[in-house]
Amino acid sequence: MKYKLFTAVFILITLLLFSFEKDKAPTITTFQHATYLKYYDSSINQLFQQIDVCISAKNTTEKKWMEQITHTRISLKKLDFWLRYLDPNAYRLLNAPLPVEYETEVFEKYEKPYRREGSGLTLAALALEEGDTIQTLTMLTRMKAAKTSYLSDSMHNILQNPAHFFFANRLYLLNLASIYTTGFDGPDPKNVLPELLAMLTYTKQIYEVYNHSAKQDYSLHQAYLEVYDSLIQFVKKQGENFTTFDHYTFIKDYVNPLFSLNQTYIQNNGFRIKSVIDYSLNSNAISLFQKNIYEAQNDRGIFRKISDQAVLDELKELGRMLFYDPILSENNQRSCASCHNPTYGFAQNKAKPLAYDGKTELPRNAPTLLNANDQHLIMYDGKHISLQQQAGAVILHPDEMHGNTEDILKKVTSCKDYKTRLKKLIKLTPAYPTISLEHIQSAMVYYYTSFSNFQAPFDEMMESKLPKDKFVAEGFNLFMGKAKCATCHFVPKFNGVKPPFVSSEFEVLGLPTSPESKQLDTDLGRAVILDVPEMRHAFRTSSLRNLALTAPYMHNGSYENLNQVIDFYDKGGGLGLGIQVTNQTLPSEPLELTTIEKERLVAFLKSLNEPIPSVKLPTSLPRSTKRQLNKRDIHNIY
Repeated sequence: MKYKLFTAVFILITLLLFSFEKDKAPTITTFQHATYLKYYDSSINQLFQQIDVCISAKNTTEKKWMEQITHTRISLKKLDFWLRYLDPNAYRLLNAPLPVEYETEVFEKYEKPYRREGSGLTLAALALEEGDTIQTLTMLTRMKAAKTSYLSDSMHNILQNPAHFFFANRLYLLNLASIYTTGFDGPDPKNVLPELLAMLTYTKQIYEVYNHSAKQDYSLHQAYLEVYDSLIQFVKKQGENFTTFDHYTFIKDYVNPLFSLNQTYIQNNGFRIKSVIDYSLNSNAISLFQKNIYEAQNDRGIFRKISDQAVLDELKELGRMLFYDPILSENNQRSCASCHNPTYGFAQNKAKPLAYDGKTELPRNAPTLLNANDQHLIMYDGKHISLQQQAGAVILHPDEMHGNTEDILKKVTSCKDYKTRLKKLIKLTPAYPTISLEHIQSAMVYYYTSFSNFQAPFDEMMESKLPKDKFVAEGFNLFMGKAKCATCHFVPKFNGVKPPFVSSEFEVLGLPTSPESKQLDTDLGRAVILDVPEMRHAFRTSSLRNLALTAPYMHNGSYENLNQVIDFYDKGGGLGLGIQVTNQTLPSEPLELTTIEKERLVAFLKSLNEPIPSVKLPTSLPRSTKRQLNKRDIHNIY
């Protein structure tokens, strides 16, 4: 019942948000949509006819039924261009990756996550492999419920606006780079490349029908079509061996240039639709590997509306001073840098930081703050929805900084320098007319997120700013293929936020207490926040950028180096080690990586290290009218 209600609300919001801004609305004369809509309707009907045929195959042998499921997957992939964009919830009925999902989306920053049951071809194939024909039939039958959504008047209204062609195409290109070649949404590696080629070929037909309808005003130009044709020829020459596919060249020479051209169309035509699909995406980014391709966090907090660079520079300087100042802790001996040391990538070079008492340890490894603004949910368990909220929680937590809001504000404003800076800034935050903890949190977040704006060597290789490194390219191809890393760490950010960049994924790895242990780590992870069986021992997928700076690794800091981490995945996670993990999402089959392949993987991972500039620590801290506070020292924190 809740799913149906959410779907109805989703469609209503979509209709409202898909309204075009008045300054650049295409007219009926620029897009004769009748042919386009007719082709769409015909294609959708053919898909659901094929689904009926697939359901009817229950009366055949399991082998023939699996062949029919595989054939139906091809029919689905022919329409992925439209299906994923127009209604992602209906798509979950067609091809969900998991039987139950709780991944938290942008909507759920404002409401609690809820259980969503998946169905479709991937789950049907997995059930059939296990001999569960009843579940197979259930997964296939549920698919039929999606038809109503895709053939509704609301979808027709959306398709009549040519802007949505380019937004759908953008998501399609993002998925080409992120999931379509990795096996993320298909259980059988043998089918990945055949499905890819079918999708590329039939999407070209969509392009042709669209261009016929759009004429010249909003059509795809010949330059785009030529690159796309070259892409198809490239894939044909790659053959069908998933493990040898050249992902590096595929993305660098074809997908990223196509993405750039599509973004240029969006910019030049003034398309500014903000839908639930395009919530985070930035139309001004003309490369997949620009750091601003999407926005997951507001890095300015209550200062968001400020655009004056001089003022922002002052905000950053205030944040820098506060970040290293132990004045925010109750005992004036701990600062944010106690656990997030810039020398170690704003993380810490030990498994777990010391607690406030200076004796015991905090329960988890200190995550890096670099690229933290690329996550919709903050912390390993996704507890916080904003960086500012996270900062405040740490300051006030009795085991971390043990602060008290009233005392902190008194101490900070006892320093003339802080008080003067804050009084100047609060004039720009009318909703917060007096100095508050929100001002302090926002300033600090703006400071440390400024270190997340740098491109790694790999980013520059993909944009042809640096020459190709053979070992890096080989490592990337392993990352995307045989090693299966990219099914959780998605291009281009290499974290758990996949296109269209509106959700944060959590995975159950079955992590032991130490590399030598066969005992499951007791940390319940996401289940502390969302107490359901699927989230027990689940942790948010972190970014792989700057790994060289942020050892040790994993939520418990149990792995000291990358080799240990790769060995853990190579063996199949906890299940592969013989640990009983009933809900592990990581594949348990050994990857069988060779020593050379592991070396190549490390070479690629190191290419994600960003050129973070050296950090300038404050040479002194602001003087206070309270003599005791003037004894605090940034070099004497723990």
